[in-house]
Amino acid sequence: MGIPPEDREIRVDAALWDLQANPGRIETAASAWRRFGKASVAVGDDLDADSRKLLGSEWAGAARDSFGQHQSKVFGSLDAMGGQADRLASALEGVAELLRWYQNALDGEREQIMGAVPSRRSGGQIVFRWNQPAQATQVSEATNRASNLRKELDDALKGKLSGFSTAEWDAISTQWDTVSAGTTDPFTLPPEATGVSVLMVDGRAVVNTGPGDDNVKVTRDPDTGQVVVEVNGVKYHYPEGTPVTIRAGDGNDVVEVPKGADLSLTLLGGEGNDTLRGGDGNERIIGLHGDDKVYGGAGNDYASAGSGRDYADGQGGDDLLAGGRGNDVVYGLSGNDNIAGGEGEDYLEGATGDDTVHGGAGRDVVSGGRDNDRLDGGSGDDRIYAGHGRDTVTGGGGADTAYRQDEDQVTGVRQDVRVEVSDAAEYIQIRGSDEFQERVRADLDMMRASPIGQQMLAELDDIRNDSAAIAADWPVLGDIAYQGNPLVIVEAESNTASYTTNWHLGEDYEVTYNPSRLSSSDERPPVAGLFHEFAHVYDYGNNTSAPGTHEGPGDVGVENDEREAVGLPIDEDDDPNTPGQIDPDHPYSYTENAFRDEMGWPRRTSYS
Repeated sequence: MGIPPEDREIRVDAALWDLQANPGRIETAASAWRRFGKASVAVGDDLDADSRKLLGSEWAGAARDSFGQHQSKVFGSLDAMGGQADRLASALEGVAELLRWYQNALDGEREQIMGAVPSRRSGGQIVFRWNQPAQATQVSEATNRASNLRKELDDALKGKLSGFSTAEWDAISTQWDTVSAGTTDPFTLPPEATGVSVLMVDGRAVVNTGPGDDNVKVTRDPDTGQVVVEVNGVKYHYPEGTPVTIRAGDGNDVVEVPKGADLSLTLLGGEGNDTLRGGDGNERIIGLHGDDKVYGGAGNDYASAGSGRDYADGQGGDDLLAGGRGNDVVYGLSGNDNIAGGEGEDYLEGATGDDTVHGGAGRDVVSGGRDNDRLDGGSGDDRIYAGHGRDTVTGGGGADTAYRQDEDQVTGVRQDVRVEVSDAAEYIQIRGSDEFQERVRADLDMMRASPIGQQMLAELDDIRNDSAAIAADWPVLGDIAYQGNPLVIVEAESNTASYTTNWHLGEDYEVTYNPSRLSSSDERPPVAGLFHEFAHVYDYGNNTSAPGTHEGPGDVGVENDEREAVGLPIDEDDDPNTPGQIDPDHPYSYTENAFRDEMGWPRRTSYS
């Protein structure tokens, strides 16, 4: 009796001959690391040349000697980074070469055995149908050769592991850890000036404002063209075109450059909670230590907020923005911006323009806004909102969630949520400065890319439409008929929501909003505060505001409608012995905590 045909089949996983590798992408990464290495060495050379000028000047003393040691340390670290990046690039190129060679060998083996023994593909398998015992032996030998090739590859790749050692990178990081954290000065600094001092260095005016809370304004004299630096009411004049560095020093300082002032400026904050506001030039603005607010202005700026709980706003131009250490809020706004969150739990918004946004270390919220963006969550469990445009989304390390449109490219995320970005609530009016209006539009666009945000904005649309006159959309009469309850967002120092009855017997809703307000106890992103106020408008429009005050623990005396907007239980029966509950008239999905849940932000456990 012969062998049944089905027993003459040998099924082999097709992946045995397929490494499923992409040597081209690895070579692209190698090229990027090689460029990084060259850039590190070039930056080190430039810094070395510039610092040698300073060390060769008349400067003498302990601070000068300490700076010399610091200069050598910086140059050494950058040089080491360049060498390590070059070694890493070589290791990656070696890996790509191995993968390509062994894949070619496996391809040859597969084609050879499929040509020798009748075969077909079935799903992820190759099915061999042998007629002679010798053919079965050929299949067995072919699979053994493929397995041996893969083992050889594994052994060869192990030999490349030394190129991926993080030891030297870790050593460099440890060397600079306390300096980057702001807990250690990089070198012995000269004593702080007791008052305003001015140095001229290679044609640049360096203005030290000294300790204290200083108020600094930098303008151009319209008659003479001179650069005017005003420190606490005292003016200092410099020839037209003079580059200026403002070093604000210790204290909570305010440095402002008015619109229209196109000057060559570097603004440095220092210790304290500083506000640094650039003008129309291409400026460098560095907040350093403290909880700072940094505004770029109209030029192509470099702005680094430094360590602390900072707010950075690029405004116009193609800006390079860095949050630094701490839980920061960074907005690119108009222009093609490059945004890096750094270490901490950051909220990063590209807004308009083709932006590149990288979350860095920590649990971040990354939003692209409009246009075609490149978004990378970095390490940590991030939430990425792609927004309008054709975006490229990379999760990075961690359990990331992407909210994106079908046309976006997404890799490396744990949850891939498809969202059709809406244009809900376009009727909302925004009153305030041009910068404020652009900033609020960015927040509304983020909500339009968010499932929870879309739901809230759609409800605001319904409230308006349900309150409109019957003739609101009629020809001719529609132009004069009541269009529905308006909602206005107004620039202010604090966040509030209110309503008044208008002459149509409808309601006018007003939300006041401070988009750079970072003073909440749990460091929520400002957009969560705006959503909270929308929760109140939801209650106004649906007549569901909870009456009374809370008398339970944690929020004694707090208005119930505030807890309702947060998404916290309220005591509806005024009986402290019965448990509170989420107000059934205000669904949880329309609360601030629901929005926080989606963003991966901790819930508020109390309003206070």
